[in-house]
Order: sequence, then C-alpha cells, then structure tokens
Amino acid sequence: MGPGKALELLMKSILLHIGFSQVRSDNRYIFDGTAGQMIQGLGDAHNADVLLEPPVQTPFYTPTRLLIECKDYCYPVSLNVLRSALGLREDINHFEIVDEEELRVRRQNRRAGIVHNHQRYLYQVAVASTSGFSGPAQNFALSHRIPLIEVNKMPFWEEFYAVARRTYKCTAEMEYHTMMAD
Repeated sequence: MGPGKALELLMKSILLHIGFSQVRSDNRYIFDGTAGQMIQGLGDAHNADVLLEPPVQTPFYTPTRLLIECKDYCYPVSLNVLRSALGLREDINHFEIVDEEELRVRRQNRRAGIVHNHQRYLYQVAVASTSGFSGPAQNFALSHRIPLIEVNKMPFWEEFYAVARRTYKCTAEMEYHTMMAD
C-alpha cells in the first residue's frame, strides 16, 4: 500500500469517525472494480477514492453524497486537477441509465415519469491534498464550490506521513525481494 492509498484510508476513517457512512456498492450505479469502488458517469465509470454519505440530509431535497479525490503529490495540486474534479462532478451528477427499452418507450411518447425508479443523489466532489493547492487551483475551487482539504496542515500530519512512507518503503522492498527470489 502506497502513501496515496494511506491518504484515502485516512480521509475515510476521519469522516466515518465523525458520523459519515460508507456507500455500499449496488452493482448498478456503484460497483466494485479492479481499481476499487467505481461510480458510473456519462462517459465511463470513475474510481471513487472515498465515497460517503453525510450523517444528516437536508429535508425535502435530493440526498447528497461526498466523493473525495485524494492527491499525494510532491508539489501543490494544480488547476488541471480541479478542472478534472469539476468534470467528474458534472459527469456523475448527470448520469442516467438509458437502454433500448427506454428508447422504445420514449418513441411511443407514453412515459410514466421517471426513467428508472431508483434513489438519486447529488454528488459533491472534494479534493484532498498532501501538498496544498496552487493559487489558480484555489481560485477555481472557490469559484466552482469545490471543497479543498489540505491534509498537510492537520496537526497529526507529520507523524502519520512518516509512518505511511516507512510502511510503503518496507512494502516496496518486500515486493522487490520477493520478485527477485522468483
């Protein structure tokens, strides 16, 4: 496990501890893939680094979910990453399943309402970084209401990061020695 995965586990653990709940895969919109939990979008499915539901929902409003993109870079997160986060938010919030049967019903112009009767969610996308954000990235996030989480400014960060780096280094060394022994 690398430091990036450790950051995902840290973010998930913190939010679960304060009352968020884990989103279970439904094998339709949310499913488990080789890259981990995946969420459907207009163009393709996306890897969900951290996908949670908040402890409280706003009454009489579409329920929300939080998707956090975790970035473990050696430099501040750039504007391009925030543009991708905005695209991700738009992509997953506008996804609908439309199949041949739905298209046939549309041609008959006798629709009974909702395309597929399932619970819909409004997804908020946040970005967590171990190295902060560039000025343009911060401005873009502010303009588009994308929450930024600067993990490196949290009081426990240095100790956590040192342990994560040591664990990653040890795991990488073990994998290398195992590979060389084969």
